[in-house]
Amino acid sequence: MQRVIYIAIGVGIITLGAAGLTEATLAYSGRDVLLDGTPAVHASPSPAPSRSPSPSPTVVPSVVPSPTVTPVLPSGAPTATTNSFVHMRASASINSAIVANLNGGTVVTLESYVDSRWQEVSVGGQMGYVYRSYLTY
Repeated sequence: MQRVIYIAIGVGIITLGAAGLTEATLAYSGRDVLLDGTPAVHASPSPAPSRSPSPSPTVVPSVVPSPTVTPVLPSGAPTATTNSFVHMRASASINSAIVANLNGGTVVTLESYVDSRWQEVSVGGQMGYVYRSYLTY
C-alpha cells in the first residue's frame, strides 16, 4: 500500500511505499499536482487575523505649579508687629489725626523717629506713629 503526501510544487512530493521512502519534484503547468497527475486538493489558507492598530500613547502635558510669591521687605529694614488693634497717627501725639487703624498682627516697618512712648512706622507706603506699648519688637 502506498500513501502520497503532498508538500508543494517545486519543493517535492514524498511517497511512502512498502519498499521505503522516495522523493520526486514536480512541475506541471504551474499547478500543484500529485504524482498521478491529479490536481492537488488542499485547504485554502486561513486569512491572517487582522490586527487593529495599537493606540498611540496620549501625551499629557505636565502641569508646573506657579511659584508662590512671598513679599520681601527691603533688606535691613527693621520691623515690629502690632500686638492688638491700634491707631496709627499723623504725629507723635494722642491728639493728632488718625491716619490708619491697624489690627493686631500687622507687621510695620520701623522708621527713624523713636522716643520713650512713640515709634515712627510705615505700612503699605503710609507713614505714621504708633504708641510703642502696642508693638512687639
